[in-house]
Amino acid sequence: MPRGYIATPHMELACKRFHSPHEKRTYALHTIGENTPDEPLARQSVWRTDGLAREQAFAKLKTVDWPRQMRVMRDGTVSFAMINGPTDPFINHDYCRSLAYGNIWSGAPKNVGNAGHAPFLEDPQTFNAMFRDFLNWAQKDVQFQQIA
Repeated sequence: MPRGYIATPHMELACKRFHSPHEKRTYALHTIGENTPDEPLARQSVWRTDGLAREQAFAKLKTVDWPRQMRVMRDGTVSFAMINGPTDPFINHDYCRSLAYGNIWSGAPKNVGNAGHAPFLEDPQTFNAMFRDFLNWAQKDVQFQQIA
């Protein structure tokens, strides 16, 4: 597993095809977040997700060309944002902050309040404002690159 992720029992549930009812509740709690306003549709989607799709999506992480991905972020060939929840149990935040990024919005990864894995659900106003700021920045960056 890449160093940007933390191998936890909850991460293991991400690749598991079949979940017991207890595992589904646990997985939903950690993926949707403890601070999420009552979001029944999101919680139900965790329960309804096809186990084979979950298994295959996680298996693809093993085939990603991680050195290439890291080079793209370091070299600055693509504008990007990293907007996380600081209590996300799956992200190695220290590792993500330690990297040199070539063209990251605001110069470093950003955190949304006290959110977990789903900051767009846990604090949608803050997340949307940050995302909007990133899109405005990225649009200006693209326009600048076209002029240069």
